[in-house]
Amino acid sequence: MTEVSKRDVLQSRLDSRFEHVWNESDTRIRDAIFFQIASHGWKTKFDGFDECLVNVSANLPNGTSVYRRAVFTSGETSSKFAEEVLLETISDVCSSSVNQCVGMVSDTFKKSVLKNLASRYHWMIHLVCPWNHV
Repeated sequence: MTEVSKRDVLQSRLDSRFEHVWNESDTRIRDAIFFQIASHGWKTKFDGFDECLVNVSANLPNGTSVYRRAVFTSGETSSKFAEEVLLETISDVCSSSVNQCVGMVSDTFKKSVLKNLASRYHWMIHLVCPWNHV
């Protein structure tokens, strides 16, 4: 096993590796015919604090999930904020062709955010995932 020095982790090697992985995942998402945005963690407390770490990823047609972003939230997250995070993620991925996103999966906000998005983007299928963290 190769030992990693602190210098490698804290300097350009880490930045370079992140850039490479980011570009690779970005290419995989953009090359897909369609994708689905998945988010979870809206209700999960982070290390016992009143904060949540929300993970947003893209589910691709070949069955893989590609990390897209993580968002820290504090306290109760409004449905408006959740909707903005999801829409920003979609816009970031597809630029002008929002039709490439065929749906969203989330572990909360089923009554507000997903319904709002379904009425605005009628081609999308919105699902509440079965593991509803509390």
